[in-house]
Amino acid sequence: MQDDGDIGRVLVRRVCASSARRRGKAIRYAVTRRAALTRFCDDGRLEPDNNRAENCLRGIALGRRNWTFAGSDKGGERAAAIYTLIETAKLNGVDPEAWLRDVLTRVADRHPVKGKLPGRRPLYPEKAKAALKLVESGMSPTEAARQLGLGRATVYREMAVVGLRRTA
Repeated sequence: MQDDGDIGRVLVRRVCASSARRRGKAIRYAVTRRAALTRFCDDGRLEPDNNRAENCLRGIALGRRNWTFAGSDKGGERAAAIYTLIETAKLNGVDPEAWLRDVLTRVADRHPVKGKLPGRRPLYPEKAKAALKLVESGMSPTEAARQLGLGRATVYREMAVVGLRRTA
């Protein structure tokens, strides 16, 4: 009687001789890798497919496309580090968003410069004061900013700091 290997070789020869080349390749692949393809039958811990592994790697494959636009090598390294943290949290059953929010909040709360930095101030404080005077005299914030060469946001921010409201 023939063993399984002989049957496989006979099958491969017959199919390859036929006009169905692709089918012959598929059967040849299965016959030559039979031991590996049936290993899950011998060991109950193994799964017959690799869907779980492929699903885990899908995010990495999709991320590669996004990393093209990181801007620089350093940007790509930073993106990879953040992606690693997120995927590690997922693998450990932790909500990545909540975990990152918690970690970043704790880092910010313990940072040595917390509370020592002043609020954002204008680059040209004398121009900002002049803009406030123009707004108080009735000029629109946009026109005051344009006249003094400031950004509108700077004038509006200064108005908010001193409590000056916009007039219609």
